[in-house]
Amino acid sequence: MAKRMTLWNRLKEWISEQEELERWVRLISPAFLYGALDERLSFREAVSMALKKKVPAFALKRTMCLGGTALLLFVNQVITGVLLAIYYKPSAEAAYSSVRYIEQ
Repeated sequence: MAKRMTLWNRLKEWISEQEELERWVRLISPAFLYGALDERLSFREAVSMALKKKVPAFALKRTMCLGGTALLLFVNQVITGVLLAIYYKPSAEAAYSSVRYIEQ
């Protein structure tokens, strides 16, 4: 019985035939990029130092995260405010159409 050619099998066959594609995928893979950056900037040492650093017990409480959460929400509000300032037109004639444009 012949092997059924599903989309997945055809895709695997096409990828296996693409030597150039495989070379580019290897070139931009995260391992290659991490290795190249680690040679120049020594990320491995910085990451190991950050992971070995002791965190005080009081810093693990949920209430200690509220400042970071407030900052994240503020940045989100600033970004959305800037985008609204760009696209929203507050005139009586154009307000409805600009809101429809933003929603789409």
